[in-house]
Amino acid sequence: MLGIASKIQDIHLHGSRDAKFAATGLLARTQMTYGSAEDARQTMLKIRESFLAHGEDFFIPNIDAMLARLALRTGASSAWERWYRDKAPKELLRPCTMDRYVYMTLAVVEVARGCPGQALAVLAPWRRIFERCKHTIGLIMPDTITAIAISPDRRRGRHL
Repeated sequence: MLGIASKIQDIHLHGSRDAKFAATGLLARTQMTYGSAEDARQTMLKIRESFLAHGEDFFIPNIDAMLARLALRTGASSAWERWYRDKAPKELLRPCTMDRYVYMTLAVVEVARGCPGQALAVLAPWRRIFERCKHTIGLIMPDTITAIAISPDRRRGRHL
């Protein structure tokens, strides 16, 4: 975390928007991993505000999805439910590949909502995309979500 944090200012001053987003996302994930959920949320809210202030909205859906995942991890159900209602993608059959994080978040939210079948429907086109592109690492998240969605404990209402 210190390595990322020490470079974040330089990245924000001189990096591309892609580098800013990636570095900030890594920092927020690291903060979350080490138990600083509120710091992670603030990190993502700051980059969201910065992007919007500069008229850059390309990464906003991914930032909002990350905020929804943070809400899921911290039990802030009203926040992830609001994301689901207002910002989650509605088009499932032809997703844009740049939005894979958003769709993986949607699948996780569907599981959290108790809708494992809908989660599997969200994942279906992605499995095909990842297999066709031979993106083996990309299959880890859909496989993990699928395993949770079809888990007997999940079907009985127990959370893993």
